[in-house]
Amino acid sequence: MKFKKSVLLLALAAIFTSSMVQAAIRESAETDPIQGRKPYIDQILITGKLYEGQIVSLKPDPKRIYQPLDKDLDIKESPTTAVDGIFLGDLSLSTVEWFLLEKDDTEILGSSVKLGDGIEIPIPAGAAGKKLAYRITPKSTTGIPKIGDTLSVPDVTQISGQDEDGDPKPPVIPPVDKGPDPGPDPENPDIIGPDPTTLGVQIFIADALGNATDKYILDEIGHLSSENKVGLSEVNTTYVVKIVSKGKSADGSEDRDFSDVYQHSVIWRLKDGDNPHIILDGTQTVGPDTTAIDTTGKLSFTTQLNNLVAQAKHSTNLSEQGMTLSVQFNDGTK
Repeated sequence: MKFKKSVLLLALAAIFTSSMVQAAIRESAETDPIQGRKPYIDQILITGKLYEGQIVSLKPDPKRIYQPLDKDLDIKESPTTAVDGIFLGDLSLSTVEWFLLEKDDTEILGSSVKLGDGIEIPIPAGAAGKKLAYRITPKSTTGIPKIGDTLSVPDVTQISGQDEDGDPKPPVIPPVDKGPDPGPDPENPDIIGPDPTTLGVQIFIADALGNATDKYILDEIGHLSSENKVGLSEVNTTYVVKIVSKGKSADGSEDRDFSDVYQHSVIWRLKDGDNPHIILDGTQTVGPDTTAIDTTGKLSFTTQLNNLVAQAKHSTNLSEQGMTLSVQFNDGTK
């Protein structure tokens, strides 16, 4: 059978055209951008002292535990290198908010007082007795995403951090040489203390129930009425000490009593007049009933009944008459 040349050419053209259509290059629609790991805070801890007027900071410090990390290693690095060779993160891009919490608050609330923004903050006057807290949102210079999850830290004395998914990790108490200088109360190290430079001692005469009266023998603050000043300390008398933060008002209306905060470190002392020899320093003294007493942690002290009581201990050196009375306490500063 013979085919017409025109019919054969048309058939070949159809076959060739069909094969070209089947070999054409096609491209699918684009997916969303490839994602890396969002930046996260592996562990973080403030530096500074928890006292009014002091500045606390989140700036990198190789001597402290502080490693804001990104799984992709694209978080902005500071030029300072930690001891183990890991670059410390620079949080200059991150968002940090500071808050003042009430003593019993366990989280940042809508009613919490905001102190300001930035990687460091001065603790304001009037903050004593409260807690410092912050919220931080880590950010990186490269990679996707560049913004991580926000971390809330209601206890700044503990190491806080996030896992790789940005979820908060349980807080950890830091080693003594790595943590911030805590407030003055060892039972509540996260509670802010008053400005140590404003602290002073007041010693009052106690009533029959052991409470302070308005009569006093010492006022380092200078706000008590001179009419209530008693010239000399006496035997057979109970005295009460108050450790006070001096306010700005001359009438004492802004003075604040922090005796309960510093009570743990209080020690009553007796000195032999101009002689620097310390007769009383915690335990070396004789009480009204001739029994040796420990004054550590006590806000009151009772002088001896009389000289005969002292002589009953078979030594004239045990008499408190002629001694000067003072109080020692640890304000928590280094």
